[in-house]
Amino acid sequence: MVSNVGQGTHATEGDMVFDHAQAFTTGGHSAGYTLKHINAGFAYSNSGLNGNLTVTIQNASGGNPGGTIIVTLNNPTFDLRANAHERAFIVPGGLGVLLDANTTYFVVFDVASTLSNPVGNANGLQNATAGGEDAGAKAGWGIADDSRYRGIGGGNWTAYSQPKKINIWGGLNPTLEIAHGGTASVTEGTGADFEVTADIAPAFDIPVNLNVQDSGDFAASGQTGSRRVWLLNTTTESSVEVTTADDDVFEKNGFITVFLQSGVGYVVGTTFSASVAVTDDDPPPAKPVASFAASSSSAAESAGSVNVAVNLSAAQIGALAVKYSVGGSASSGADYSALSGEVTVPANQTSADISVSITDDNASESNETVVLTLASGAGYDLGNPGSHTLTITDNDGGGGGGGGGGQPPAPPPPSGTPTVSFASSSSSAPENGAAADVTID
Repeated sequence: MVSNVGQGTHATEGDMVFDHAQAFTTGGHSAGYTLKHINAGFAYSNSGLNGNLTVTIQNASGGNPGGTIIVTLNNPTFDLRANAHERAFIVPGGLGVLLDANTTYFVVFDVASTLSNPVGNANGLQNATAGGEDAGAKAGWGIADDSRYRGIGGGNWTAYSQPKKINIWGGLNPTLEIAHGGTASVTEGTGADFEVTADIAPAFDIPVNLNVQDSGDFAASGQTGSRRVWLLNTTTESSVEVTTADDDVFEKNGFITVFLQSGVGYVVGTTFSASVAVTDDDPPPAKPVASFAASSSSAAESAGSVNVAVNLSAAQIGALAVKYSVGGSASSGADYSALSGEVTVPANQTSADISVSITDDNASESNETVVLTLASGAGYDLGNPGSHTLTITDNDGGGGGGGGGGQPPAPPPPSGTPTVSFASSSSSAPENGAAADVTID
């Protein structure tokens, strides 16, 4: 990205009796950059640095390291090297770390307080003679013309007139988008293809994180969830295939959808997901047969709500609405709450209840009926029993017997009323035209 290691070397070194820091600034690429590693020039180094030097990338604040660590780099294994050389400090995991555009960062060399500085100026960072960068820097990148140092263990930073020699390695982040691979719809058993595209080729191979979702049960085992595809530094495209399974189960058509997920070495663009429709190729099952669980039932007027079960001969993959009509001698809205005329059997279920809410009044009346009759509708056939009679038995002293014109019993006679009767139940008289008397007592 940018380097000054090719510039002239100053006669003095940044001895490791101090902490050191070198600022650099990123360019204006809107998607940012990925830092892979930093090389630092050493005049001398030996094994005394092992375990005693921490190199970090920090933010800038007020012209000095800000203390917020972006990443701690992995150190090389130090051995004795008395001549000028570079050491590489690498981002852990090998994938890199994101650097924002148009931002100043510091490379901070933090020396442990236990490190002694052997005779001979061992363990010294190289200083460049002056500011300036080597040829080939990415647009907008730069290395500060001076550096910073402080005492080991902390304290305030002090400016030093020469910059440290560093070489920043990384690349521009491509912006990724995703689309289907030319076919928007497939039949189950056929792979669903997708294409990840980048606006620029990456500077190095990058792993792209994906999440695959299935709206139904089409994807083959292991094909959904988190997945990864590599985008090579020689190309701006990478293909993804999601295998679908050709089963024998009838199911609703669905979609395979792939989402781009955030990761290192790229940014996700505005088109971050794509879908391929999957068509089921299995024949639908025969229509289920709808019927009542029983042809009749009864309940007292005080029962409250009574459930009448409607059955299907087979469960369906979706909810199924079954229609019915309502009749009988009971009055809707008076003897029971009005019914909708439709009951829905949930998906993957074989029954549902029609709830009849009975009104408990104080009127003395005959037993009454609510007659439910299944009606034709989409997605089912009618079976037996196709009707159900719910008898509501009166609890207010009614005549019972099923409503054939029965009347309430006559009230008892008032107190003191005489009782009238014939003196005998039969009598006889000659057929001669004479009058015959019948006595009432």
